[in-house]
This record gives sequence, C-alpha cells and structure tokens, in this order.
Amino acid sequence: MTRLPRAALIAVVLAAGVVPVVSQSQKPAQPPPRDGRGTAHLAGVVNELDGKPVAGATVTLMSAAGKKTTMTSDERGRFAFQALVADMYYLGAEKAGFVGGMYGALRPAGEGTAIALADAQRADDLGLTLVRTGAITGTVRFPDGRPGSGVTVYLTPADGLGIVSVAHTDERGAYRLLDVRRGEYKVHAMPADERAGVPV
Repeated sequence: MTRLPRAALIAVVLAAGVVPVVSQSQKPAQPPPRDGRGTAHLAGVVNELDGKPVAGATVTLMSAAGKKTTMTSDERGRFAFQALVADMYYLGAEKAGFVGGMYGALRPAGEGTAIALADAQRADDLGLTLVRTGAITGTVRFPDGRPGSGVTVYLTPADGLGIVSVAHTDERGAYRLLDVRRGEYKVHAMPADERAGVPV
C-alpha cells in the first residue's frame, strides 16, 4: 500500500471542504430596477351606477408615499397603470357633472380603501363608480312682480347646515344651481342691496 505524505493528505482534505453545495431550489435574488420603475400592474373601469362606462374621467392613483399618477379613462371607461413599485395605493376618479368616487367607498365622495400591491402583482378589473349630479333651476321675482335680476341664490341641505351651490340670477331673474347630488334641499335668495331673503 502506497502511503501519501502528510502534507498531501491535508491538501486533499482542505480541497474537499471548500466544494460548494448548491440547492436547486435556491434562485438568485433579482436586483430592484435601477430606473425606479416597478413590476406591478393595476387596471379597471369607471362606470355609472347603471353600469354605463364613463369615458374621459380623470383617474388618479396615489401611493402611500404621496406620489400621484393620473390618466384618462378611454371610450369604454377603461384605465391601466403600468410599472408600479410595491406599495399601498389609493385609487379615485372624477369628471365634471359627477360626484367623485374612490375605490372601496361605501357612498359617493366617501373614503376609499387602500390597495396593497406586491412586486409583479396584477390587480385587474378594479371598479370605480361615479354618480351623476343634477341641476335646480327657477326664477326669482320681487313682491311687485319684477324679475329679480342680480340676486344671489344659494342652496342648502334640508337642515340648513352648509351651502351646496351658489348662482346669480340673470336679467330675467332666472338661475341655475349646478352639481347637485340626490337629496332634499332648500333654496334661498338674497338681493345685493337687501339683507332679507326673497321668495323663489
């Protein structure tokens, strides 16, 4: 039997000790994108209460860090945000003639629910609902029958707390109060040169 020198035996043992053992289940970590762009995706649609799509709505996505991104819904009410970083987000939409809506809100103009996005996650088919507003029109006349031109007309809730909408009458005494949500209201009129209200 050939005997190896002691120095050679130690070299063989040390060489065997440095052989790396790599598990096949381990995957190399992926470095984060250097340009600040993420890999998450968020998309959905803006509809009215009856399901009709709302085109041209401004859709806003805000991260927990306060970064805002906006886009406009297409003719089918669709929108999509690409290359998002992992974060918590709030999603909302608005358009003239509608009450703005937040994702997850229980009522029009109510507070929304945060959306948690992880890396490479896709959150599709999120729904936003906008409620149309109405208008109240009428005519103001003074007690002697003259048209109440130049009169300030304002709208309050039925309990009188707060002002919902304000308008001014034209030369015919006509007014139009815009962006009124469904509910019960009181209409008030105030001439520019008087403190007493005028019947409307």
